[in-house]
Amino acid sequence: MAEQTDDEIVRSLIEIKQKSEDTFEKNITIVAGGTLILSLTFVEKIVSLNNAEALPCLIISWGLMELTILINLVSHQVSSHLHGKTVDDFRSKNQDTMRNVSRRNFRITIINSATSISLVMGIIFLIVFCSVNA
Repeated sequence: MAEQTDDEIVRSLIEIKQKSEDTFEKNITIVAGGTLILSLTFVEKIVSLNNAEALPCLIISWGLMELTILINLVSHQVSSHLHGKTVDDFRSKNQDTMRNVSRRNFRITIINSATSISLVMGIIFLIVFCSVNA
């Protein structure tokens, strides 16, 4: 079995990270969209908005789900842009490439964390609304 070169290892690591981020973004969108649909179904079938208690929790939940989806879309665009910069750094043999990659990955991590937090908070507000009105 032939040993991998450093370039091959870096390419493999980048590919793994990209697949992981793609899966994360897809799953976040599915969960946020599904939660919105679930909440609309709950409101339609179980509780009328006219008689609902804790309505601000539902509104906040919907806002957070929408925010989750929007942040996720922005994350995808930012990630794509930063990936292009990283490719340019590698091509130009920029000595600061690894520091730049680390800094760029940190930015994406922050955005992904915001997405996760808004999703979890949205689900919590929805659970509160459903619990009060069930």
